[in-house]
Amino acid sequence: MTNTNKLVVKDNALIDASFNLSLIEQRIMLLAIVEARESQKLSPDTPIEVSVSDYIHQFKVDSNNAYALLKDAARTLKRREFSYLDRYKGIEALSTANWVNKVTYVDNNGLIVLYLSHEVISLISKLSEQFTKYYIEQVSDFKSKYSIRLYELIIKWLSVTKTEKYSINDLRSKLGLSVEEYSTMSNFKSNVLDKAISEIN
Repeated sequence: MTNTNKLVVKDNALIDASFNLSLIEQRIMLLAIVEARESQKLSPDTPIEVSVSDYIHQFKVDSNNAYALLKDAARTLKRREFSYLDRYKGIEALSTANWVNKVTYVDNNGLIVLYLSHEVISLISKLSEQFTKYYIEQVSDFKSKYSIRLYELIIKWLSVTKTEKYSINDLRSKLGLSVEEYSTMSNFKSNVLDKAISEIN
């Protein structure tokens, strides 16, 4: 699959979700979403393969410690959650779900096998309205996990040409920041926003 065909497609509920994934975990999920789009019958039992060599090539990272880093990230990804706006019996509600049901690391092959959760599958496949798409190449050079998230929040509004206004607390939540992290506005601006904006620009 060429880089020009590696399309990331997410329901806007997932774009607007609150979660805290490391840069490596976000990158693994992006590759998994691209790979999952190729599956004809995607289910929680469908193995989604992400090879370490593809990761190294896509994100242009040093191969020396990539295998160990991805193995650790695959392990922690199993415990990660995200919260998103949902509906229950027609009423707006907040749901929390896991990204994956199971993660397998095939050491000898340098391969991560992900089994996506039902919720993730519903938010990345068979989308007909209210979704955001972009090519993975557009975020491949980002070195900050906040850059990817901010880019997604912005690109969602591409056709409208201006974004909605986010409160600081809402934006911090969507970027995956806890209350203690970069708690002062100056730290948040210099260490999160300015760096992300610089990378996106």
